[in-house]
Amino acid sequence: MDVSMMRQQPDPGTPSSLMGEGVFFHADDMGATPRMTTRILDAWDAGLLESFSVFGDCDHPEIIALRLQAHPERIARISVHLNLWEGRPLTPISQVSSLVDRSGHFNARFLQMLNRSIYGESSRRRNELLGQVEREWRAQIENVLKLIVGRPLAALDGHIHMHMVPFLYRLAVKLAEDYRIPEIRNVREPFYFSPSFRECCSTRFVVNCLKHRVVTSFCESNAKYSTVAGLTSPDRFVGLLYSGMMSGKNIVAGVSAAKRRGAKRIEILVHIGRAVPSELGRWNGNAKRAAFVLSAARDSEFQELIRLRAPGSLFSTRPALS
Repeated sequence: MDVSMMRQQPDPGTPSSLMGEGVFFHADDMGATPRMTTRILDAWDAGLLESFSVFGDCDHPEIIALRLQAHPERIARISVHLNLWEGRPLTPISQVSSLVDRSGHFNARFLQMLNRSIYGESSRRRNELLGQVEREWRAQIENVLKLIVGRPLAALDGHIHMHMVPFLYRLAVKLAEDYRIPEIRNVREPFYFSPSFRECCSTRFVVNCLKHRVVTSFCESNAKYSTVAGLTSPDRFVGLLYSGMMSGKNIVAGVSAAKRRGAKRIEILVHIGRAVPSELGRWNGNAKRAAFVLSAARDSEFQELIRLRAPGSLFSTRPALS
């Protein structure tokens, strides 16, 4: 299909309806499996979410298309979840051989891509790698444009925040320009401690702190590229330090930390979609690789979201996207 036919046309209503001030809740991973997709869509239907990311290489895209068609009146801030880590590419494997394993599944990891961008490749090989990523990410964006049934794409972000690796971020900025997508996620999360001693002492928090340090170190330099391109991002982000254990306590603490730093628009990332063992095909049957999406912590996170958005609670309204 002609790329120019897939590019979004400007929508005068989009900036005012999707780019206002406030706090909004966002779920990643729509399209990973039918079970995950259905729960995220149910949360959106119930008003628990204003925003979600869709895998371009999603499974059962008809589930997403039909649910969006059923509620044309409901606002959704839709992002493409650019992916190089799980599932199979949309592009022929021969054209993305540097991104897949022998079974044809994605196998790119965050630190691996960071290393390849800085130390591990010659300039020629880096350009070849970027060319493969660009082909695949264009296919993913165009696939999401087809299934969201005429709704505008609001943003780009990356699975496991892969797009924050600087050379991939610059590519994502280029693609956002080409497809007239107004936002890109820049993971500007303030460092803060949860009031829960247990959360702060967990092994997961220590691991998340290390990734937080790496990812946020790129924020300032990345922002220069997106700003020059005219792209925007939420002022602050909450959802990396406590990824996999997001609770009401650490979400409130994160929003407070962001507001102390002057943030007016804050993205809160939650992982509420949970897969079941029968859906392991996306991970080539590897339960260890799929441990996060199979975790009961995702059910807990979903329940925390319900409590946070309940009538009379701190986040019971939706000022960012209303």
